[in-house]
Amino acid sequence: MTVCTAFSFQNGWRPFSSESTKKVGCHPNHLWRTNDRKAGALVVVKSRNYDEFAVSKLGLDYLNEALQAKRIEYAVVVLGDWRNRVLTVISEKPIAEVMASLANLTPRNGPFGPCFWMNADLSPYDLGEDDLF
Repeated sequence: MTVCTAFSFQNGWRPFSSESTKKVGCHPNHLWRTNDRKAGALVVVKSRNYDEFAVSKLGLDYLNEALQAKRIEYAVVVLGDWRNRVLTVISEKPIAEVMASLANLTPRNGPFGPCFWMNADLSPYDLGEDDLF
């Protein structure tokens, strides 16, 4: 059986309800699934205030657990941004690659819960010495 693996905001994918996303605890990130429910995505839309993306730890954990429990066959993390009034995919990576890149990092506590700051290519953002006080 073929599983859709290329994420699209227009075709074959649909968002979870806001209520379901909030129940998981990953708001303001969004959970999406394919119409056939075989694949899932954690979608993070870029904030106007930052160049980096705040990726919910709870959202990552939920999606990864769904994949490990075989409730879905494919899981991807997607970064999106509004361009010319159209929500556009900036980058995407399989959940396993994202989780591996975060394995030795501690999430930050943000206003919406624990999160990891990620660059537009879904690599972890290096806070560096300049961001410490």
